[in-house]
Amino acid sequence: MRRHPLAPALAAWAVATIAGLVPPFSRDALNSHLILPRLWRWHGLFWRDTAHPFTGSPPLADLPYLLFADRPWDLAASCWHALGGLFTLLLLDRLLRQLEIAPHLRRWGLFVWITMPTVFSLCGWAYVDLWLCAATAAIACLLTTPMQPRHGWGLGALLAAAVLIKFNGLAVVAAAALGLGWRLAGEPRLLLAITARALLPLSAALLWWYGGNFAHFGTAIYPTLHGGGRIHWPEYRVLAYHEPSWWAALAPLRAFVWGEINNPRLFDGALSPLLLLFPFAGRLRLDRRIGALLIAAICYLAIALTTGVRARYLLPATPFMLPPALLALQRIRPAALQRMLLATALLPPLISISLYLQWLAPWEYWREGRDPFLAHHLADYPIQHWGAAHLPDGARVLLLWMGGRSYYLHRDAIFSMGQLRPPPAAARFDYLLLNTRVAEMTSSNHQRWRRLVRQGCRIAADRDYAIWRLSPCETDHARH
Repeated sequence: MRRHPLAPALAAWAVATIAGLVPPFSRDALNSHLILPRLWRWHGLFWRDTAHPFTGSPPLADLPYLLFADRPWDLAASCWHALGGLFTLLLLDRLLRQLEIAPHLRRWGLFVWITMPTVFSLCGWAYVDLWLCAATAAIACLLTTPMQPRHGWGLGALLAAAVLIKFNGLAVVAAAALGLGWRLAGEPRLLLAITARALLPLSAALLWWYGGNFAHFGTAIYPTLHGGGRIHWPEYRVLAYHEPSWWAALAPLRAFVWGEINNPRLFDGALSPLLLLFPFAGRLRLDRRIGALLIAAICYLAIALTTGVRARYLLPATPFMLPPALLALQRIRPAALQRMLLATALLPPLISISLYLQWLAPWEYWREGRDPFLAHHLADYPIQHWGAAHLPDGARVLLLWMGGRSYYLHRDAIFSMGQLRPPPAAARFDYLLLNTRVAEMTSSNHQRWRRLVRQGCRIAADRDYAIWRLSPCETDHARH
């Protein structure tokens, strides 16, 4: 019996999922995706509050984390996200079969996708990005199938799901709209019928969540982007990482070739150099399905690059990019050259994955247990663990220069996403948890927290972190 084209990809997915069976420690899991379910339990489902900016994030893919928000079930929280990766693989396999990609290229293409360092690592993190990829892959399947007016309902449901999973689902909507327009440019009546049907569920989703955000926060998009200016990624990379201008300008291409997981300077991961073949599919006019995917990929990438060059932000373009890239590879002769290109494209991701596994070291958790593993990966875990054991149950804690991570504190915590802004009024919280080293380096002009510290009492300290109670010391002694 011949091996199924999905077999190598499924084996890699299983390795990534098993390696991720460790207590959560990734930033977005600890400051939003696993915090939201707790807040929903305390205050009601879909609760929003200006003191918790991430409560404005689209909630659809976070709902199942209600099952995994507490110990010991948080160990399996990443499995929900990994399931999104599995669904994406199955949908990509269907997409490649629809486009009649050769079985051996399907096998390698699916393996390339799951072994992209960003995808491999996300299978072990409690995020939502892989579910957005699954929605994008399903949209790509619809764009490449013989379309009828009834498909508008399915397209609208998928677009609604995309915008309710993550904010860059809006870029997926724009990409799908342009792709659909190209796909049905010669059939205006069918295009109008499908668009009219798709707009109904999409409009309902936008009105419900994004309209609610506007009512609560004064902005429909992520509340932390309200007001203020942003510099674009080339200038940012020059200023932050001291890269030459020409090297910074090449950052979008570099993110496909080499990156390092959990390193913002190296794009927090990488995609695959194989995907850079997608513009050379050569069937834009001969096959409108391929043209639709090409246009959708270009549109999404153009929008995503306005938010910065991180592999995770570019990831939803990959279901649009993979089929054209494989078609371009399929046209290359001789076959030996194809194999050489595939091997070259796989080498950097596999090296990056091996480095990631050495850094993650899940075997340390399996051998030593939860607390030593978390203390190794999170410098602030010991102080948060102490706070969870000693602070009053109803305490409200202000986090400063902590990256917003409060999951292991097990208390209602507020933080400013813009870390350099002054903290809220003292009456809104009872305790202050502070990264003292960063505070001393970056906040010489911020006297409010200094005043709070002088008026309060330090009750715990560990390495670069300390907890202050915002009331005078009596008989307490700080922990060192």
